[in-house]
Amino acid sequence: MMRGPSRHGHENPGLSVKRRAPSVRTEEPVRSRRLGPRAAALITAGVGLFAFARAVSFGFVYDDGWTLADNDWLTHPLHELIGLLVTGQALARHVPDATRPVMVLLEALERRVFGLSPAGYHLDSLLLYALVCALATRLALVLTRQKHVALCAGVFFALAPLHAEPVAAINYREDLLGAFGVLGALVLLYAPDNESRRVTARDDTFIRRRYGDSSARALAAGACLALGLFGKESAVAFVPLAGLIAFCLPWARVTLGDRRRHLYVLGAVLFVFLAWRVPLALHGDDVPLAPKRPFGDVLLRAARFEVRAVVDALLPIFYSPDHWRQPDASFRWTLPCLSLFAGVALLGKNRELRVPALGIGFALLAPLACSPLFRPVNELADRYFFLGTLGGGIVWAWALDRVLARFELDRARAFTAFACLPLLAVTWPATSIWRDERSLWTAATELTPASPRAWAGLSRVHRIARERDAADRAMARALNADPNYAPALVTELYTDLAFGRIETAREHLAALDARKLGDGGGIGKARRCAALERDAAAACIGP
Repeated sequence: MMRGPSRHGHENPGLSVKRRAPSVRTEEPVRSRRLGPRAAALITAGVGLFAFARAVSFGFVYDDGWTLADNDWLTHPLHELIGLLVTGQALARHVPDATRPVMVLLEALERRVFGLSPAGYHLDSLLLYALVCALATRLALVLTRQKHVALCAGVFFALAPLHAEPVAAINYREDLLGAFGVLGALVLLYAPDNESRRVTARDDTFIRRRYGDSSARALAAGACLALGLFGKESAVAFVPLAGLIAFCLPWARVTLGDRRRHLYVLGAVLFVFLAWRVPLALHGDDVPLAPKRPFGDVLLRAARFEVRAVVDALLPIFYSPDHWRQPDASFRWTLPCLSLFAGVALLGKNRELRVPALGIGFALLAPLACSPLFRPVNELADRYFFLGTLGGGIVWAWALDRVLARFELDRARAFTAFACLPLLAVTWPATSIWRDERSLWTAATELTPASPRAWAGLSRVHRIARERDAADRAMARALNADPNYAPALVTELYTDLAFGRIETAREHLAALDARKLGDGGGIGKARRCAALERDAAAACIGP
């Protein structure tokens, strides 16, 4: 006797039926009953605030002097500044950071509110960092769809010691602005909206349907990208990172097709930025560049840089406020560099390994615009690897989650973010060296004792403190490291004039002219001061 379905709609047990083809099930976007996306983002933002809160008590350091504290342009009317920045005349008028208008306008507004009190500027940087940490966690959740992996990756990012430089040095918050723009645009481009659903097929390929493409959301994505690009040009990393996500994640490629309005807006923002920025670069902008080298040498240096980017993303503990010029790179860097890119290309197509491939790819591509391919005067800087550390966090979080799953420690997976807390033991000392100029340059000479820039900076600190012998000893170390380092030679002139050594200063000026080094920045002021009497020269040179 055949039995029909029960009144609850389920077939009765014992009935022999044909095996059905696997069905496609529709599910809601990833949510957690205990930890939602907003909660994870708030937790990570709080961790970032806690890790770097001491920076609020710091002073102006490094480039904060000429770009902020001594920058009279910030007191000009805002409409005048905007006009100069938009038309490119700010370069001709020597406005600091003229090619980063968001930085200039933000600091101009802060000058009106905080004056020359550094605490307000540092507080703004700290809050901006908290927002970046929240966006990093949100993007990690979008990419991995695993709440514990995303939270662990976000906490790793928030605690990274390499972040001390862009968080604690006000002028380097440009990297925070760039990261905010990149992360915000990626989240708005790829994250689901409230009405979207996903279809999960048997092979675990995610396909988006009814994915929102509202004008408001598209404009918000464009606004984020514009803020990042006009905050720092390295935000062009958005383009390769968006391509990396689409390459590794099948659902992301479908999303790009569904969100064409987003792509049009983002493309328009990129076009406007390039139309404004490229002519400035062609006519000579204010971004200092490294000396021209043969293209083969540049490629080898870029290969070394990319390997270093992955190492620093995975182990962001090797901080330093100063990285002196690097020697020529050998051919041996090509193999590990190409292996990393090939690994991302191969593993990115593997369903089980696409998450770590995304992490490594993120570490490779995020700092690419700061690589030797674009000739920055400093080949290495901690801030270059700021955004790439999110890739390292994703790799470690995924690996830890897989290990716990392998041993069926499911409850422990909820606490993987605590594994990142030991980073605080490095993050706090890394932050403390940015407290003031003396701490900064003392640490720089200890970490990079062969850097003439570090010793020249320390000599200046001693000169301002009227510590003549200490200033002379530091200057001797600087010139011993590089006798032709122009900033050190200028610092030596200022030290002579500050301590009344007029004849010595004039002899040094004559020696610079004989070596054809007398046209560097700051030497004009030294010439004017050296023409005065002893006391007048000391007053002229100032601190």
